[in-house]
Amino acid sequence: MGDEVRTVFFAGALLGLMVLIACGGGSQGSVPPNPVLKSIQVTGATANLTTGQIEQMKAIGTYSNNTSQDLTATAKWSSSDATVCSVAAGGLVTTFINGGACSISASIGGISGSFSIAVVPGLVAIAITPGNPSIAPGTTQQFIAIGTYSDNSTQNVTSTVSWSSSDTTVATVSTTAPTSGLAKAVASGNATIAVTSGGVSGSTTLMVTSVSAVSVVVSPTNVSLPLGLTQQFTAKATFSDGTTQDVTGTATWNSSSTSIASITTSGLATARNVGNTNISASFGGVSNSTPLAVNAANLNSISIQPANGSIAQGTRIQMTAIGTFNDGGTRDITHSASWSVSDPSAGVSDHHGIARPRNRFGTFHSDLGENCYDFSGPCGHGYTYRWACSFHCYRCLR
Repeated sequence: MGDEVRTVFFAGALLGLMVLIACGGGSQGSVPPNPVLKSIQVTGATANLTTGQIEQMKAIGTYSNNTSQDLTATAKWSSSDATVCSVAAGGLVTTFINGGACSISASIGGISGSFSIAVVPGLVAIAITPGNPSIAPGTTQQFIAIGTYSDNSTQNVTSTVSWSSSDTTVATVSTTAPTSGLAKAVASGNATIAVTSGGVSGSTTLMVTSVSAVSVVVSPTNVSLPLGLTQQFTAKATFSDGTTQDVTGTATWNSSSTSIASITTSGLATARNVGNTNISASFGGVSNSTPLAVNAANLNSISIQPANGSIAQGTRIQMTAIGTFNDGGTRDITHSASWSVSDPSAGVSDHHGIARPRNRFGTFHSDLGENCYDFSGPCGHGYTYRWACSFHCYRCLR
């Protein structure tokens, strides 16, 4: 009986083992392998640090199963040059030497990553120039901010610092490029003009006086400008205390004929058509002006359209003069040109380029010069429209 039981037990055990083998040997075969660290990436807020600055590094590990993990606290940190920058456990970096460079590394096992750092001079002071100026109401003062660095070098930091005025009812100051540091006097009094960058600052006092403008001078004077070109005018005001100041940027500019020349709020004139105009500047209740003559000095050639036209006697045709200039551009100069006809008995042409035939062929010409008349319609009673030798053109004559 005992032998039979042992035989049955052994057979059962053997059958169970065979079932386990057929099912894959149990749960041990389904356990995945542990992920393997493949790389470490070291990062910092900036690669340029100033002397004595502290920055926290970060180490991120990437594994074989494409997962990532923050290894900052567990990685081993090191610096390529501890005299330039050191790194503590946990990735905290401190810099030491101006103009140096170092590489900060984090490693676990045989895997590592690094981050390069350059130690640049730090800003230690800011000076504003000019110091403590005084200006008249309505005028401007350009301030310049000069930064001094830890290596004793200096640099213009006007456009990178933040500007402010202690009293905007006395003076305002621009803090945006391209006018950074430009102060404008509003009313008499004192205002502190200040600059800041990080924890470094500087300041100066701007005094706005109570003087008034007594005269303005516009320069240059009596300008002759080729068509299409520009001319920068300036305005200088003289005040009741005898001082003078450039008011180009705050004066009100005007052209008496904008069709001849236009002018911007900063005094830049553009020649648009041949002729004469006056450029004026007004400031503080006073003004002055200077003549501007726009000429065709850069005119290369003139073409008349239509070319070789023909019309019936008693009718008229509109001729157009097109000027070609040195820059390759073209412009309709019909109303700026002086018109003439090769044979006065064949026809006439007025200063607008309107041709009227008389009795035979004639050639019409146009040149830029002084218009000798202003014809706008039929001649009055007792006058005849005929050639005036002294004027070299047609006029209404008795």
